[in-house]
Amino acid sequence: MIRILILNTQDPKRDDFFNDVDSPLQEQWLYHAVADGILVNSLLRDPNFKTHVDVNHIGITWISWESILTNVVTGIDKSF
Repeated sequence: MIRILILNTQDPKRDDFFNDVDSPLQEQWLYHAVADGILVNSLLRDPNFKTHVDVNHIGITWISWESILTNVVTGIDKSF
């Protein structure tokens, strides 16, 4: 099993739940967290990695509050 941890220091920091709701969408933490999840899925499914990744067995999981991100990502990206 391959586990990927996304650490993007350019993304906005999450101070608390939804404190950035008044910020423009592209500056909100949730926007970047969901985009990162979709990006990783796209990269893993890239044909250049097909010898290293079984695209029929790519899943998604987060723990704790981030399980909400799982729901959002899978609601947007139907390839999971």
